[in-house]
Parts: sequence; C-alpha cells; structure tokens
Amino acid sequence: MIREAVARVLGHQVEAARAELSRRWVAMRPGVVLVAVGAVVILFGIGALIAAAIVGLAQVLPPWLSALAVGGVLVIAAGIVLAIGFRRLRQ
Repeated sequence: MIREAVARVLGHQVEAARAELSRRWVAMRPGVVLVAVGAVVILFGIGALIAAAIVGLAQVLPPWLSALAVGGVLVIAAGIVLAIGFRRLRQ
C-alpha cells in the first residue's frame, strides 16, 4: 500500500519534471538556434580575419612564410588555451 503510494507520487513528480523541462525547452529553442547561427557566422568571420592576416603579412614576406607564421601563432595560442583549460579541469 505504501509502496504503491510512493511509486504513484514519484511517477507524478517525474511527469511534472518532464513537462516543465519540455516547456522550458520550447521557450528556449529560438534563443538556442540564434546562438548556434551566431557561432557559425563568427567562425566564418574568424576565418576571414586569419586569411586577411596571411594576405597582409604576405606583403612583406613570401606567402608560404606568412601562412606558416600565422598558423604557428594560432597553434601556440591554441596550445596555451588548452593547457589552461586542462589545468582547470584537474582542479
């Protein structure tokens, strides 16, 4: 008797939680989509800025060397960011 009552109450709580999460997701969906689209556009913008840096540096260096220099700086920056991120995850 008590077992069935507890199971029934828990079932209602789970169902209420599902309904609340579903309602919140429906409300958040447009914002999530806009953030995702913005992230993709920003990635294209970063790519264009990297290309501009390579082309600009190619005015004073051979193109292959300017691409190598910009790529090297990006790899070093990524390595630093990854090292900091991994260090914080270990804490």
